[in-house]
Amino acid sequence: MSVSRGVVALVLVGYALAAPAPQVTTSPEKVAGLQGVTEPCAQVNSIIDNWNSPSGATSGNTDKARIPVSLAKQCLDSVPLNVFNAQKYLDYYLPYLNLQSTLAYLKDPPKWWTLDAVDVLGGVKQISKNIKTGYYKSEYDFEADVYFLIMVLPRDFHFSVPLPLMDVFTVELGLPPLVSVSIDGKNIPQVYVVSDLYKLHNSSVGLPYKPSPIKTINGEPAADFMLHMALDEKQYHDPDAIYNLAFTEIPLKDKIDDRMGQIYSHGFNVDKTTWTFQNGTTKSKDNYATVVKGFTNIKSGKDVYEKLVLSPSKTTEDDSLASAINAIMNPKKQDAATPVQPGDAFPSQAGFPVPVLGDPAGKTAGYYLKAPNDNVAVLDITGFENEEKTEINQVTIIWQFLKKAKADGKTKMVVDLQHNGGGLVGNGYKTFSAFFPSDTILGAARQRSKPMVNFFSNITTAMDTFKTDIFSKTAVAKGAYSLDKMLDKNTQLFKSPKDWVGPNHIHDDDFTAIERPGKVGKGEKGGSKPDLLPEMDIILLQDGTCGSTCALFSQLMKSQGGVRSIAVGGRAKAGPMQGVAGSKGAQVLTHKQVQDLTQACYTSFATLKANDIPFPSPQSIPQEYKISLLDPPIGTPDLTGRFNLKNNYNSTNADEVPLEFVYEATNCRIYFEPSDVFDIAGLWARVADHAWGGKQCVEGSTTNKDGSISGSAYDTVPFSDSAKAGVKIGLNVPTEWV
Repeated sequence: MSVSRGVVALVLVGYALAAPAPQVTTSPEKVAGLQGVTEPCAQVNSIIDNWNSPSGATSGNTDKARIPVSLAKQCLDSVPLNVFNAQKYLDYYLPYLNLQSTLAYLKDPPKWWTLDAVDVLGGVKQISKNIKTGYYKSEYDFEADVYFLIMVLPRDFHFSVPLPLMDVFTVELGLPPLVSVSIDGKNIPQVYVVSDLYKLHNSSVGLPYKPSPIKTINGEPAADFMLHMALDEKQYHDPDAIYNLAFTEIPLKDKIDDRMGQIYSHGFNVDKTTWTFQNGTTKSKDNYATVVKGFTNIKSGKDVYEKLVLSPSKTTEDDSLASAINAIMNPKKQDAATPVQPGDAFPSQAGFPVPVLGDPAGKTAGYYLKAPNDNVAVLDITGFENEEKTEINQVTIIWQFLKKAKADGKTKMVVDLQHNGGGLVGNGYKTFSAFFPSDTILGAARQRSKPMVNFFSNITTAMDTFKTDIFSKTAVAKGAYSLDKMLDKNTQLFKSPKDWVGPNHIHDDDFTAIERPGKVGKGEKGGSKPDLLPEMDIILLQDGTCGSTCALFSQLMKSQGGVRSIAVGGRAKAGPMQGVAGSKGAQVLTHKQVQDLTQACYTSFATLKANDIPFPSPQSIPQEYKISLLDPPIGTPDLTGRFNLKNNYNSTNADEVPLEFVYEATNCRIYFEPSDVFDIAGLWARVADHAWGGKQCVEGSTTNKDGSISGSAYDTVPFSDSAKAGVKIGLNVPTEWV
């Protein structure tokens, strides 16, 4: 799957951040027309009505009505809690949580895990206890705890549950677009306003002054503030990656405006943000919330619960789900991608040169660097395309570019994986095979072995002997449990579900046996085609956001290909950095996919009975593992949640520690520089200089004494305590969770 870095849901709980700004009282002019309105949600509704009115004081000034952040928080706090529905919600989603593969390691991580441990199942029990004891005063209190327990603290963007109140509002801080850059590429990065750097970049004669970095935000050191805010919301497992995500994306692709356009709102419920520059100048701007969901005729928190929280439709356990459309399982298909030549529409991306070849979907493009690095090609992959038709064409474009680069005399290759949140697993495998067609892919994975896994495996494997369309809408989920193409650690087919399901008791939990992928595309069985480039002539460029399929691809390039990597950015301190800090899981499934698979398995009973084939009874599955066919008690019935199905392991040494919990620094780290914000070609040239020109890396980020990049993919700086966040998360996390 891929991850968007756009605006996310407002979560304004009462958790304390270090040195918070004082609460700002909403000024009368901002709530014009609210005389006599006392309910916070009614005030929100009135502001929206006033904005929508042609005669409204703010009509036309902004694209959406702007709500004071403190008022949005008051509205959320006024939404009542239905304790029965809250408990039913936990019961409903617990079976999905039990399929998450990383629970045991999150509870008891190895010493090199850089963030906090969390006991997810223990946290669910504590939340259930809080419901029963009256601890929660509102629906929002309850949902916020669930949000942080599942969608923040595990640091896994494969892991989520739908929470209806979390996406009622979005919020923006008053901060302008910010970046963290090193002015000369050597000194520790500082926080700068993008527009100040733009003036410097756009001036042909220079400026009569140096842009001043920001010293403090709301009284905190700027770097600490940004890390605090990002730690409270980002689903990544390394503080350097989380820090990169706190800032405007580099290179800048959108027009410069006066706001960040991103959200750092957990525990943040003040109406103004103040920042002070190193030169003493101080500025401040209002923070504001906007409504995402419809607010028509809402006059109270009770109205919010009834109209925006409760599920709009109900089903019974016997209802057929055949009519439910699974958007994830059946995405809208796009036209087949075709290569783009220089001068076509694709090169319109700001901050990038004209590509040699490209994908109109914007996921893949190939470039050539200019002298003195004119022997270097760059393959930029921002995602492994999710659409069915585009999958093959993306890989085709990669093959075409690699062959063209070789034919054009290019002897070095930078593979840029910045902002790559993943995509189709098969695409990642095939891209690896494009570089190393003679290698056999040795991916290795395990699932958590629980009763529902045994149920799925036995039924799907038994049904493989029949021609049926029962599983036509659940092919991806079925393939995760069926033994039809699944290989064991010796690349042989499993003989029976029992051989795969086990269980194998590891790290105080039960897991399936190691599985390897079946046929995945060109090169998967080995072949006679030579590799296009030696491994030392390829370098991966990563910013920590690589995850999911990107993590799989990176692992194959490292463990089997022997390819080195360089990280860019990170916190305002020297030292090594991990390049892959998104989910390192081998596969993600959505709740909807699993519910549809459950329905298909139930539908299979008649066929199995008619052929005297035994199968597990659903009545034998304990409730905490049994997937329900009901709609959820709150929220929409589309089941948008997901979980990490499979842990990924070192493909050539599948020991008991999933790669999610293995510290892996890159071979070298470099800083962002001001010019990178507007032109990425300079960054690529520096990567080439570090990879093949002996240029010094960030101090402490390489094992070579002279500061140059090391010569082996696994010759990296080991974990030390300096890799940990260094600041405490702003949440008051219950002790039962950790």
